[in-house]
Formats: sequence, C-alpha cells, structure tokens
Amino acid sequence: MSMIRRTTLTALASLALVAAPVAFAQSAAKKELVIGATAGSNVDVLKLGIQPQLEKKGYKVRLVEFNDYVQPNLALAQGALDVNYFQHIIYLKKFAQDQKLDLAEIVQGPIAPLGIYSSKRKAIAEVKEGDRVSLPNDPSNLARALVLLQSQGLLTVRADVDPLRVTEKDITANPRKLKLVPLEAAQLPRSLGDVEWAIVNGNFAISSGLKLTEAVVLEKTPDHYLLVAAVKSADKAQPWARDVAEAFKTPEFKAVLDKHFAGYARPSFLQ
Repeated sequence: MSMIRRTTLTALASLALVAAPVAFAQSAAKKELVIGATAGSNVDVLKLGIQPQLEKKGYKVRLVEFNDYVQPNLALAQGALDVNYFQHIIYLKKFAQDQKLDLAEIVQGPIAPLGIYSSKRKAIAEVKEGDRVSLPNDPSNLARALVLLQSQGLLTVRADVDPLRVTEKDITANPRKLKLVPLEAAQLPRSLGDVEWAIVNGNFAISSGLKLTEAVVLEKTPDHYLLVAAVKSADKAQPWARDVAEAFKTPEFKAVLDKHFAGYARPSFLQ
C-alpha cells in the first residue's frame, strides 16, 4: 500500500472519529421537531396537548397533516418527519415489515374509536338483507372493522383465525348477505350517502364533521388498537424522542383529553 493511500485512510478514519461525537452532539441538541399525523383529531390532539408542552421545553414544533395511511411512515423513514402519530402498533409493525423500514414506537396515546355510522338507519337492529357496508381497506383496520361487525352479530369469522389479521376470506357466515365495500379510510365519511352503513375511523369521522355520539355503535377499543407515536429506530433513545414520549404521560396532557377529547380510548396511564 502506498504512503499516500495509507495517509488518506488514516485521515478518513480520524475524520470519522471526530464526526461521530459531533453528529451525536447535534442530534442531542436538536430543538426543531416535525411531527406528522392524519387529519382531524390526531392533529388536534398534538396541537392542543403535545405541541405546547414541547414548546415550553424550548422546541420549535411543526405539525404536518396527512390524508392517508401510507405517506406518514414513508416520510418518517426518509427523514422528512421526526415523529408520526396516526397508527396502532399492529399497523406499524406490518407496514414496516412489508416496506422494510426500521421504525419503532415510543409511547401509546389516545384514539377516537372506530364507529358504525348510518344516515339511513338508527340502530343495528335495523340491518336488512343485502345492506351495503363501507369499511377501511387497509389490512389492519379492515380486520378491526370485521371484528366490530362480528361483535354485533352481523357476521362470523373463523374461530381459529388471528383476530388482528382477519380478512374477508376468513368470514364463515354472513346471514344478512351484507355487501362489503372496502375504501380508503379518508373516503369513508363521504360514502354515507351511498351505503346503508359506514365503519369510519374516529379521526376521519371527526374531521368530516361527524360526532362520536352520532355513531350507531362505537368500538370498545382494546389496547392494541391505541395509537402510538413512532420514530426511526435509530432515534428512539434520543433526548428529544424521550421528551415527546414523556409529554404523552403528563397530567397536563390528561387534562387536555378530559376537556377536549371525551370518549376517546386511552392507555391505562391516562385513565
């Protein structure tokens, strides 16, 4: 190996050793955060309950709104976001696995429950044969919607199937011959005029002007469907990520939920 080659390699190694702590210091001192969430209540939860706490700690926070369940994780993985808040842990893990993304949750938070809405019926007892039911088309929320329909006695899924990953192929009984109409979650509120029933994610229901109290049925949300704040796995231990997680666990945040987000499902530490 030539002297020039050895000198160059030594210089590069030295730069790497110097750059590592500098990069860490810059990351540790990070004071500008970009947080993404889906439109409606998820953004409102951040705006009212999380952003003010972070700003008191000296962070400059920018909230970015999304209208689908794909872009927030891609933006996070690409570095356009520092944190996102829109999904439950099952969706996060499946999406990250399918897309080969290295993402991780840092804390659970509240969620507006999934609900069955109708502009043509007033009670589940009014379900008629052949009624059309629109529901989310992304796999994890589709499973969630089918489980909700089963809880109302409207269909049956295989007893041995994982209830978190159930699909239409797992339906073993549909006595009312319901016609399922999978749609993108953001489009579900608009479908109310075209179907007898719409199973709508809470944040999109609220952003469209629907009220949780208007739902014919609201989901009794289990913990695995609570939303999580997510970051790139490499950022999970960063001080700013810990500050974000801690903001979800404060009495101040609980007070915001009590005042503005009554009826939302919450993790046990916010009860």
